[in-house]
Amino acid sequence: MTGSYRYDHILTAATEVFVHQLIELGIAKELNAHGAAHGLEPLSWRVDLEFEPILTGEHPEGAAAPGRSELCDQWGGLLELDPPPAAGEAEGFRVWTGYVRDWTVRVFCVTNEDRYREAFPGDID
Repeated sequence: MTGSYRYDHILTAATEVFVHQLIELGIAKELNAHGAAHGLEPLSWRVDLEFEPILTGEHPEGAAAPGRSELCDQWGGLLELDPPPAAGEAEGFRVWTGYVRDWTVRVFCVTNEDRYREAFPGDID
C-alpha cells in the first residue's frame, strides 16, 4: 500500500445499500442500548446520508403512535437535544434537534395528525 487513497471508486448500488443498513443497524442498536440503560423504550432510528448525515429517531410504531410525544421528549432529554421550537406545533409535529460534528441528530413525532396531514399530505397514512 502506497499511502494514497482512491476517491473515484464508487460502490455498486447493492453494496451501498448493504453498508447503509450496517450503519443504520449499528447506530440503532447502540442508541437503544443506551436508552434502555436509562429506562427508555427503544426508538426506530433512520440514517439519511443523501445530502448531509441525518439521524432521526421515531416511536417504533410510527411518528403518530400513541405515547409518542412523551417517549420522544424523554429521548430528547437523554441525548441533550434542543427542545422543539413552537413553530412545529402549528403544523402538528415536534422535533428535538442536536448536532455532532457534521451529523444532525433528531427525535421526531407527530402531535396533531390532522394538522400534520394538512401541512405534509401523504407523509403519514
